[in-house]
Amino acid sequence: MKATPIHLIVALLLTGCARGTTPTPSSSADAAQQTTGPQIVPQLVVGLAFPGIDTAPQEEMSLAAALDLREEIEDEARSHPRDEGTRGWFFHGFDDRTLYFFVGRFHVRCEILGCQDYVVERIIEVRRSADAMRKFGVENVVLFYEVGVHGVRGGMTPEEVKQVLGPPSSTVAEQYVGSFRWLYDDGTAVLFWNNVAAGIEVR
Repeated sequence: MKATPIHLIVALLLTGCARGTTPTPSSSADAAQQTTGPQIVPQLVVGLAFPGIDTAPQEEMSLAAALDLREEIEDEARSHPRDEGTRGWFFHGFDDRTLYFFVGRFHVRCEILGCQDYVVERIIEVRRSADAMRKFGVENVVLFYEVGVHGVRGGMTPEEVKQVLGPPSSTVAEQYVGSFRWLYDDGTAVLFWNNVAAGIEVR
């Protein structure tokens, strides 16, 4: 199971729909210079936790080896979706030089309430490059945090977004505490997760 299509769907919708343009730095080096430290990407799933994320061992891996591992994990997830112990592959974050992914094993923590975990086994570090971001399908997510859309970047506070876009026409509460969506008359929607911008949709 890969994190990108499910857990980052809002962030991924943003760049291809941004009024026909995709914010693209002149080079991957230009993009890297805009990141000053590790940026953790939220998973955006209610009821899903990732125990062990702060203590899991880290392992450097080549791009080819990491892609092979992801494919192996995705094949396993397709064969045994959400079975106890099935592995999942997730995009964890990035910094100037590195893309971070983690591998977790599925675990139902409380069936009645629907609490589910991916217990993190290890964090995979892959050297950052335009090719790596493209092959893992995370370039739009990284660009949202580093370049932004219509002046809105990942990690902005509601007040910072308001300074760029103005006040929203309406606010829609999400299930997760601290999560809500600002809607604008032009079709723009900004998702806040833990009270910071985590995604944007532009029509």
